[in-house]
Amino acid sequence: MTGLRMKILTLFVCLLGSMSVVGQADTMSVLHITDLHLLLKDKGYLPEIRKHREKKGYREAVGNLEEFLKTVPQKTETDLVVATGDLIDFYNAEGADGSMQTDHVKLFSRFIKSYKKPLLLTLGNHDMFSYRWQNDKLKVDQQDAGEARANWMKQVPCFENGTYYSKIYKVDGTIYRFIFLDNSFYWYKPKPKNEEPYIGKAQLYWLKNELEESTNDVEIVFMHIPLGKTAAETGSENGIYEVLAQHESCKLVFSGHIHRNTYREYPAAGDSKLIQVETAALVRKVENWRLIQLTKDNILVSSPGELGTELVVPVN
Repeated sequence: MTGLRMKILTLFVCLLGSMSVVGQADTMSVLHITDLHLLLKDKGYLPEIRKHREKKGYREAVGNLEEFLKTVPQKTETDLVVATGDLIDFYNAEGADGSMQTDHVKLFSRFIKSYKKPLLLTLGNHDMFSYRWQNDKLKVDQQDAGEARANWMKQVPCFENGTYYSKIYKVDGTIYRFIFLDNSFYWYKPKPKNEEPYIGKAQLYWLKNELEESTNDVEIVFMHIPLGKTAAETGSENGIYEVLAQHESCKLVFSGHIHRNTYREYPAAGDSKLIQVETAALVRKVENWRLIQLTKDNILVSSPGELGTELVVPVN
């Protein structure tokens, strides 16, 4: 092989490796889970903190995720799992020696490395939480949110370029853009003028650019804290909804946070609808998952824990 042909072949391989579009056949299946609340360390934290969280019913968190990963993706023949936040129950917590223990992100990273199928994530408010024990009560804040984000970016591959990002998938000619938002920080005092869920201006500007990047794709948004029921009402000021509703190509939002199974329709551009689907917490029950099936013409969303279709969303 000549030197020129070798250079051309090398360039072609590099271009293929850099492409963000993942080709698929005629369907793609995605599992949505949320609110894992993993407690991955038995010792080191104050016993009072550990007992407080176990009383919340989170003792079975690790077992539920293990059972889900061992059974449901195989049963549903899924291509991808998306978990929308509260991956761990807290970022750091007060230790017996008074220091703040920060092992949870590293332990979470080790936990998911053994899982072979693609796993994409968003951050939730608990992934930024700091727990302290004061006056016989649990004190919660997000004072270490900047450190937490840096740690997530360092330890977990899907966050290597930032805690909000996008992925593109091609399904039988239809291009789907998955947008992963980071609306995990909400510990504002006083509360901001913009309603929850809230993201900063830089991320909001990025979101607008993602939605306008192409006129030929269909967007699906994944985030932790859902839009509220008043997001579309006159006088409401929710920056996320305002941007999403301007784009008819944005079809669905998947979220968690409130630990419930439901969905809601919001008015959007033209005569279109933006549909938000909420999935209940996996920490509460292994069956709290939804199957999302992407085809050339439709997005099919299952009922919680079932293969039966609850929603059919046309994309054309």
